[in-house]
Amino acid sequence: MPGAAYPPELLAAIASAAASSYITNPMPLAPTGSNAASVEGGFPAVTMQPELSGGLPPLGQDVNGFLYLLSSHIFFLQSGTNYGYNSDVSTAMSGYAAGASLAMADNTGLWINQTAGNTTNPDAGGAGWAPLITYGVSNITGLTGGTVNLTAAQTKYFVINLSGTLTSNLILNLPPNFQSWLIVNNTTGAFTVTVQTAAGGSSGVIVPQGGPTSPTGVYSIGDGNIYNSVAPLSVPISQAATGLTLAERTSAGYLLATYFNQSSAIESPAVGSVFVQNTAADGYLRKISNANFITALGLATLANPTFTGVPKAPTAAANTNTTQVATTAFVQTAVSAQTVKCGVVVLNNGANSVTFPVAFPTSCSGVVLTPYGAGATYYITAYSRSGFSANVGVTQDYFYVAVGS
Repeated sequence: MPGAAYPPELLAAIASAAASSYITNPMPLAPTGSNAASVEGGFPAVTMQPELSGGLPPLGQDVNGFLYLLSSHIFFLQSGTNYGYNSDVSTAMSGYAAGASLAMADNTGLWINQTAGNTTNPDAGGAGWAPLITYGVSNITGLTGGTVNLTAAQTKYFVINLSGTLTSNLILNLPPNFQSWLIVNNTTGAFTVTVQTAAGGSSGVIVPQGGPTSPTGVYSIGDGNIYNSVAPLSVPISQAATGLTLAERTSAGYLLATYFNQSSAIESPAVGSVFVQNTAADGYLRKISNANFITALGLATLANPTFTGVPKAPTAAANTNTTQVATTAFVQTAVSAQTVKCGVVVLNNGANSVTFPVAFPTSCSGVVLTPYGAGATYYITAYSRSGFSANVGVTQDYFYVAVGS
């Protein structure tokens, strides 16, 4: 079945506007005699007897007083407000019960009681109280080092912001509650910050500097230790080229191990640099420029290379007329494709020894001398494909040398 209907709003405490002569406020704790009511005694017996037997009627002021007392608390709770610590209430009930929650005096959260019959004040650092709900940041300033015991008020917030200039290592003692914190280390100085509890032999957590961008989460389970919220990596960190380890970086972000090593670099790194293994062959790579890399491997540079051995290149298509490299295959194809023709060479008068500028091909095997003038005959005394010698019997102005097959 559905839950109870939402009751009408209590927009004011009952009898809150009653004149002082018509309300008993505050109601007395103990009986005062006659027919007056009290918190402990309620309405006295005389108000429950017939008047003919000596009874007295209850006072309307007391009725208004009781109604106001009860409805004012209902109105207070209806407004969403939580009760804070009250020493009178604590004394009257012989201390707060375990599990009781009270509002923090600065209205930033709730305390929860862990001890039965707790009479201490949580806002004054009373024992047995722990923060249940909080809103805010605890700023711990002026830290210089040494041991600092944080109070319950300083550790009630989830975020603890540390600042100051450290001149020695700092130890922060947190309460051993069932609680977690986010520690922001804004301190300066080359010293460590360790959070732990004041319990003997407490296991703590080192909080590195770094500010809001790199906080450290820690927590306590009430055993006297402080633990890291994120378990440390089980993979070891190494500066050497060790297998199955994480590489360590320098403060500049350079890797100290594996293949991109900054240690003992050959040259300053630059865009286009090449990584090569050093002569020690220790698994590290060193940076080297492209030019030195080419030189170290005996390779040709881009400008004016000198080749050795039998270098090869792709063969260009027939009749290619570009700056592409011509291979022997390309040249052989081009020569074979030409039609060999024997030519005619015009020689000057009186030349009896001739060297051809270009030797005739093998298909041209004969030489005939034809005189330019009146039919004189010239005899060849020596002939090769690159020239000849003739016995000139008659001098003419010009003569033809016809070389044919």
